[in-house]
Amino acid sequence: MNITSRNGHLLVTGNVKSIEHYQILKNELEGMIETSSSIVIEFVDSMSLTSSVIGHLVHTVTQKATHIELRMHNDGLYELLQDLDLDKIMVLKKIS
Repeated sequence: MNITSRNGHLLVTGNVKSIEHYQILKNELEGMIETSSSIVIEFVDSMSLTSSVIGHLVHTVTQKATHIELRMHNDGLYELLQDLDLDKIMVLKKIS
């Protein structure tokens, strides 16, 4: 997994599948929250997200009043997050 961060936008390439990946993503997100109340996270290759990542995203939206937009290139990840009803608390977009 690799993360590029710029102007409220996180670009995540590779699969997010380990605790280490969660910690890296969490730290990047926490750093962005300090300067922006609206964040875009784009998952280029990920087919799934760990429950810890999903839980942290939900916590960030509900407890820290941060607007998060998730952009996914993978149909399966997009459908998974819709099935979890995350579209009710954050913006989900499928990128072709």
